[in-house]
Amino acid sequence: MKLSDIMSAANLTIYPRIALILFLLAFIVVVARLFLSRNAAQWKHDASLPLDDVNDRFANSSRKDGSDDS
Repeated sequence: MKLSDIMSAANLTIYPRIALILFLLAFIVVVARLFLSRNAAQWKHDASLPLDDVNDRFANSSRKDGSDDS
């Protein structure tokens, strides 16, 4: 008996279907959470985080007394 005969007789065709269904459910949950989010203020704050660090660095380096923290 060959390995291919054993694997085809094992009837493992349900596992890829289960994996596909789980992936689709996870994808739908992520997309739904993204578009139905009630935290719009938090999203706007998070969107500006990369820019806040740059602005703080330039604000600290242009002090009137000429001192630098670094």
